[in-house]
Order: sequence, then structure tokens, then C-alpha cells
Amino acid sequence: MTETEGTTVSAPPSGSGSTRRLGRSLVSASAYSFGFMVQRGIAFLLLPVYTSVLNPAQYGEIGLLLALYSAVSVVMALGLDTHITRSYFQLEADPETRQSYIDSVWRVLVGFPIALAMLVGTLAWVLFDGAGGAAGRDVLLTLVAAALSVSAGTLPLAVLRARQDLKGYLWMTGVSAIGTTTFLLLAVVVWRGGVTGWMLATVVSNALLLVVAMVAVPWRRGGGIRWDLVKAALAFSLPLLPHFLSHWALQLADRGLLATIVSRDELGVYTLAGNVAGLVMMLVMAINQGFLPAYGRAGTVVDTGDDSELRRTVMLQITLVAVITAVAAMLAPPAILLITPTAYHGAAALIPWMVIGYGFLGLYFIPMNGATVAAGRSRFAWIATAVSAVTNLVLISVFAPRHGIEAAAVAAAAGYLILLLLMALWAHSAPNPVRYEWAGIRSVLLLAATSWLLNLFTKPSGSLGGLASGLLWSLILITVTLLVARRFHKGGAWPRA
Repeated sequence: MTETEGTTVSAPPSGSGSTRRLGRSLVSASAYSFGFMVQRGIAFLLLPVYTSVLNPAQYGEIGLLLALYSAVSVVMALGLDTHITRSYFQLEADPETRQSYIDSVWRVLVGFPIALAMLVGTLAWVLFDGAGGAAGRDVLLTLVAAALSVSAGTLPLAVLRARQDLKGYLWMTGVSAIGTTTFLLLAVVVWRGGVTGWMLATVVSNALLLVVAMVAVPWRRGGGIRWDLVKAALAFSLPLLPHFLSHWALQLADRGLLATIVSRDELGVYTLAGNVAGLVMMLVMAINQGFLPAYGRAGTVVDTGDDSELRRTVMLQITLVAVITAVAAMLAPPAILLITPTAYHGAAALIPWMVIGYGFLGLYFIPMNGATVAAGRSRFAWIATAVSAVTNLVLISVFAPRHGIEAAAVAAAAGYLILLLLMALWAHSAPNPVRYEWAGIRSVLLLAATSWLLNLFTKPSGSLGGLASGLLWSLILITVTLLVARRFHKGGAWPRA
């Protein structure tokens, strides 16, 4: 037994079984991706409905409130998500302590966010009602919805992912997708509740999810909070809080800045583009979550000399991110032209840049996982994200007044590229078990970039023609990638299908 960042590290399990575990991780990544696809897919299909009852200005206001929702969710979660995943593996040899850890941390993550949301939300309603165009009640609803989301999702989903409990994970995802869609349709489309209806529907759906989470990952009744475990968790997690807040700034703070530069209609178009491109963000996050157990196991292995599982995980993760990014950049713009009113068509030019940015985000997870989940390092990670977020906002401030929302989309991609480069430098400046198969990586990235560029220069001008061209080049990319993967599999860099 050893100690790392205040957490017990157990000896590695006997026998490798790396191929079986990697296969399980791939199944998990597929299941998580499917769950996110269902949620975002339903939202994407309903875009014509939502955009028919919400004008771009209303959609832009919802975008601002959702940016607030994300920011306070980061604060309320206290950066604990990474530590929960890591501790699940680190405490594997002591089931009693691990259960006490789960019970204690979850109680904190239920009580603290809800209490904070009610306090701050009530004060905001009283003191700042109507400030910035957002009604005080909408701000209160946003904060309560965020608190319920943190309580329902942070610990339960992290535990389900660590257990690779696909049934429980998909059950929660299904309830979230169906509940959110149902309540949004009732509140926004049937009731015509506008912005307030949207946020109220989010509160109700998140409350339902919390009930389901308590069934999926129950805590023991009658137990208290072991504050020694909570303090150890916070000692690891709180240094990551500036990192996660910088992530929020990189992802969503541009909406707040743009609100001072462009019209509300333009902000609505930009918000729509961000929501559509966000499908790629959710997918690369789902893939990363599916492979997190491999990084967690790498953190329990001490100088075994066998890093084949992690090497193949890294190669597969990079391949999936590259293909998803290129396919989305080819298909999403013509799809938007087909399914949304003309007032929203400007989003088509923004989406490829945002998608590419989320592709960089998907690659960033790899060195970050190695440093945090595997090696147990959390300090100073925020510097890379803070620099990236500031760069993004500075680029928007300089170029958006002259070039509009397209400049903001390009700035988002640039910010994520800087994040990837800086995080790789930080993550590999100290011990990190992640290693790269550079020959395979170069091939995959070149294929993805070439397919996107060829589609860009050969697609017809119409939306239907653009969609057909995107489908053709996507099929070619996937086919050739499979052939390249088969070649590199012979050298041991790829997992077996």
C-alpha cells in the first residue's frame, strides 16, 4: 500500500486481462455515447419546434441563463468528479471505507448545492430582478436547476461509470432525456412559457433525475458524514475548481461577452450553433468517460512495465474523437439549413469552427486523465485552462466588433487548441503513464482533416447536396480509418474489435 495525495493506493490486480477490460471500456464508451446521442438527438430533432415558438432574442436569453447554469454547477460540484472516479479505484481494497466515502460525499453534494442555490437565488431575485434582461425568477430557477443537476449527477454518474454499470447509467440517461423533453414541450410549446417555462421545465426534470439517482446508487440509511474523507476529497478537488471554472469560461463565457457586442438576434444564432456543436462535446466526453477506468487502473499499477492497455486506449480514443469531429463538421451545417427557419441559418457557418474546437477538447482529455486520474496530480492544471479562456475572450473582444459572431466561433476553436497544447505540456512535465503511438495518430488526424477539406471544396451549394456530400465523405473516412486501424493493429497499437 502507498499514499498519493492523501488517498490509499492498492496493489495491482493479478493477471492483465487488458484486452477484455479494453473491450468493456469500448462498450461503456458506446453506451455513454448512445445515451448522450439520445438526449442531444431528441433536442436536435425538436429544434424546428423550439425555434418556431422562440425568437432568436429569446433563444439568446436562454443561452445566457444556461451559461449561468453551467458556471454555478461547476462551483457547486466543488471539483469532486475527478476525485470520486479516482477514489473508487484507489479504495477498492477497502469496501467499507469506499462506501463511507460515497455516502459522505453524496450527502455533501445534495445538501450544499441546494442550500446555496436557494440562498443566492432568493437574494438575486430580491436585489437584481430584471438586471441584464433576465427576470429574477428566471435566475432563481436557473440556480435551483443547477443545484439539482449537481446533486443528481455528480456522484451517482461517476460511480456508475467507475462500476461500468451500463444498465444504471442508461436508466438515468433515459429518464433525463424523456423527462427533459416532455417538460420542455409542455412548458415551452404547449404552455408557451418562453424563457421562464424553459427553466421551470429544467428544474422539474432535474428533480425527477435526483429521485432516480437515489434509487440507482443508494446511500446507507442512518449513516453520517465522515468529515475526514470529505476533507481529503476537497484537498484534492478544490485546486481543480479554477481549472473547471476556466473550462466554463472557455465554453460559455463568450455568450456573456457577445451580449455586449452583437445584437440579441445574433446572440441567439450563436447560441443555436453552440448547442448543435455541443453534440460533439457531449460525445467526446462520453467516450472519455467510457475509457476512464483504464486511466484509473493505470493509477493503481506501480512499475509493472505493462502499459499495453493504456496505449491502446489512447490510440482508440484519439481515433474516435478525430472521426466524430470530421463527420460532425461535414454533416451539421447542411442539416441546420434544412431544419431551422431562415433567421437561424447563419449558424451553419459557425458550427464547423465550434466542432473543431470540441475535437481539440476531446484530445485534451487524454493527457489530463493521465495527470489527474492516473498520476493523482491536481495542482496548477488551472493555469493552462485559464490562459486558454483568457485568450478566447481577448480574441472575441478584438475581432468580434468588426467581424461578428463568426470571429467568436473561430476564437473558440483557437482557445481549445491552446488548451490542448498547454495541458499536454503541463501533464507531461511530471510522471504520467500516457504514451502515444505517433505513426497511427498522424495517419488518423491526416485522414480526418483531408476528408473535411475535400468535402468543403467539392460539396454542392444546396443544403440537400451538401448533406449528400457530407454523408459520402463521412462514409469514405470511416472505411479508410478502419483499414488503417487494421494495419496498425498488427503492430499492437490497436485493440481487437
